Amino acid sequence: CNLNGEKSNQIIHDALEKFVRKFPDELPKNAQEELLEIGRDSFKNRNSNPAVRAFWWPRFERIAKWFIEQETARRERATTLGVEVEGELQIDTGNFKFILTAIADRIDILDNDRLSIIDYKTGGVPTQKSVEKGFSPQMTLEALIAETGGFDEIDANDTSTLEYWKLSGGRPAGKITLVNGDIQRLQDEALEGLYSLISTFADEKT
Repeated sequence: CNLNGEKSNQIIHDALEKFVRKFPDELPKNAQEELLEIGRDSFKNRNSNPAVRAFWWPRFERIAKWFIEQETARRERATTLGVEVEGELQIDTGNFKFILTAIADRIDILDNDRLSIIDYKTGGVPTQKSVEKGFSPQMTLEALIAETGGFDEIDANDTSTLEYWKLSGGRPAGKITLVNGDIQRLQDEALEGLYSLISTFADEKT
């Protein structure tokens, strides 16, 4: 079986989503134990493969410890507005409307009153170069949707940080990687790339 596949990624996403929804403001004193209990339910309900559990549960235990450490520090300067947040942006090309949709793993508001968009990863994290070149436009396009107020129940706002949270459960268990550079410029360039794709695929000759 593929122990590093999509299913393990879904289980970890599911556990973190449920934890943040359950404790959106203050963390409980037994936060790590709470997350582990939620994790047990997620593994039980979403995967019956004992090999996957044997491989990923020890990793999840390390992820839980790392995650709670990050959350404890982060909640002094950020509040979570939503997890698994659906959003969309409608683009009128003149001939038709193109609808860009996205689901953001998590959106926080920072103490500077701007947004932080987080993407959880159990696998590889896109490089800075791939983001700048437009090969990995997910986060920059999500920032664009956020700027236009396209995410459910989240007011339009500028994005201050784009963050990949790598959750491998290894040594170290997790790592936060920021997208560097001018976020506004990067999202504008991502939009230009999207317009180019729309134009190309709207051509009957393509």
